[in-house]
Amino acid sequence: MNEIITDTGLLIPVDGFEIVAQGVVVHGNPTYDEWQAMLKQAIHVRRVLPWIIGDLLNAGERIYGESYTQAVDALGMEVQTLYNYASICAHVPSEMREPTLTFTHHALVAYQDDKADLLQLASDGGMTTAEFREALAETLPPKVESEVEILEYSIELTYPELAALATHLDGCELDPIMRHVRNLVQDAYNGA
Repeated sequence: MNEIITDTGLLIPVDGFEIVAQGVVVHGNPTYDEWQAMLKQAIHVRRVLPWIIGDLLNAGERIYGESYTQAVDALGMEVQTLYNYASICAHVPSEMREPTLTFTHHALVAYQDDKADLLQLASDGGMTTAEFREALAETLPPKVESEVEILEYSIELTYPELAALATHLDGCELDPIMRHVRNLVQDAYNGA
């Protein structure tokens, strides 16, 4: 017997399904309702997996001092992916998360002061990620989302472009890694 999580987050047992490392094995002939419940659960898990990973990484760092970089070997995931999950989870508390929206919706506004209002707008409007991104592009100033983008972008910048990027980053509220990247960009600008 395996357990699945219902829409309310409660665990319920499901006979006939065995979760294995490579997928699921169906034993016997489960009823249609059992099959559909398992399928819905798999889709639900896919949607919440970044939240689960990010929240667990943040809890591990808070409780044990274990950072996501130390967990990379055990998880077999890219450091940047783990950083993104942890950072988004840290900036969007669980009570602010809109269940009808994807993790990507939340990531797009995680660093905005008015993220709750923006998420509500997306939820009320039934916006896809692409529609939400487009709506945000019309209302928010451009934002660089990761230190990798900043470094890759800044390598090819001319002096005026580097000056503009350094000025833009100077006014941003950034987490510690992004502050380090901002300092690198500003140092490059000041040394140019």
